[in-house]
Amino acid sequence: MPSAISVFSSPVIAPIQPLALKQLSKTGVNLFVKREDLIHPFVSGNKWRKLKYNIMEAEATGKNTLLTFGGAYSNHLLATACAAAMCGFKSKGIVRGEEKSSNHMLGLCQTFGMELIYASREAYQDKESLAAEHGNNETYMLGEGGTNLLAVEGCVEIVTEVEEFFDHVVVACGTGGTLSGLAKGFAENFPKTKVHGVAVLKGGAFLVDTVNSLAPGLENWKIHLDDHGGGYGKTTPMLLDTIKQTATETGILFDQVYTGKMLRACLRMIRENEIQKGERVLLIHTGGLLGYFSLV
Repeated sequence: MPSAISVFSSPVIAPIQPLALKQLSKTGVNLFVKREDLIHPFVSGNKWRKLKYNIMEAEATGKNTLLTFGGAYSNHLLATACAAAMCGFKSKGIVRGEEKSSNHMLGLCQTFGMELIYASREAYQDKESLAAEHGNNETYMLGEGGTNLLAVEGCVEIVTEVEEFFDHVVVACGTGGTLSGLAKGFAENFPKTKVHGVAVLKGGAFLVDTVNSLAPGLENWKIHLDDHGGGYGKTTPMLLDTIKQTATETGILFDQVYTGKMLRACLRMIRENEIQKGERVLLIHTGGLLGYFSLV
């Protein structure tokens, strides 16, 4: 069985490509996308980055099981299940909701050997108790979304693959880990770049404290709180139209929970001149595309 170090030390494929949208042809803005979604079909995007050093740490400390949390359509649960199988770990996923919420995402988790444990929304709030109940000394616990200091370390590496200057970088923001890593990486390598996090859920003000905790002392980032489209997992006809039109024009698919909202927020910033003519913008495509199949 391959070790975590051998699996996660393999070169990743996440090129930077132009995103030539017709609606931007007269704006003078140069839009690009870093294709983190191409890293792996199931451990894609920021999930690969967040899990990398955590699974290495689990291996180094002699753990044999990964335990984590997520909703019924969690990309993190699926990525953890697959990564665990790749590296020889068992995996357990505590799912928010009842067993009737089973779907293609959870089915894939089970295909990769993950034991699913369903918890009511009330019980799910007490993750420490759930971890104590379902884990032991050989269990490595990952929080919901996988965000911690080791995850941030992995997300910093996204920036090491960026060789040219961009005025703005835009990323979807759910727990704040990827934004924290990007803020740290760009502060070190391209200090004049502004990093924008787009909150994909209502009440995302807590993300400010999270990033300040994980990437303290930095002023190169900003969180946009009003581009969530109604809340986490909520969609609108305009969001879906943007996703479909972009896919038709470019062959690049964004999802409705994270990256589609990021794209729409970027287009809004261009319309409102927060991003100006002649500037270069890099979107970070954090993957998670399997969730799109709930719509088709």
